[in-house]
Amino acid sequence: MPSNASMKLVVEVVMARVTADEMRYSIAKKAHTKTVDPMETAKAALTSWFSDVSLRKAIVHSTSWRYDKKRIVLTFLAYSDEIPLHGLARSLALDEAEDLANDDEGQASIAAHAIRHLAFLLATEPKEFVPRIRRPALARIRKVAPDISRNKTSKAA
Repeated sequence: MPSNASMKLVVEVVMARVTADEMRYSIAKKAHTKTVDPMETAKAALTSWFSDVSLRKAIVHSTSWRYDKKRIVLTFLAYSDEIPLHGLARSLALDEAEDLANDDEGQASIAAHAIRHLAFLLATEPKEFVPRIRRPALARIRKVAPDISRNKTSKAA
């Protein structure tokens, strides 16, 4: 494994919104400089893709990390009911989130883990997170099985 001095860091942001019985999402990756808080890099990714989305109303939260191709990838969820659907190119059915989150590969797995992590946050820290989600989306997310671990392997945490 490379030394910490040469380790590359990437911030991956799952920008998402729940509508009907699916989560619409896009994933962006940004190189991360070690002089900036990774949370700030994630917030900057959200505002660069969706400049009209209010960070005060959005949920930006770390969901996992993984070692991937000689770099560390820090994954964040950026959820907002204000994200325009036309900007979210991918979708996954909420009732498939549990199975998809346990896969080791692909963007659907990463997005599924992110929505399960959000369900966990809603259950454990409702005062902070519930007010930022509109009631119809909140009811749908609460039906997702909450979890904080991406899968059952040692590749992700």
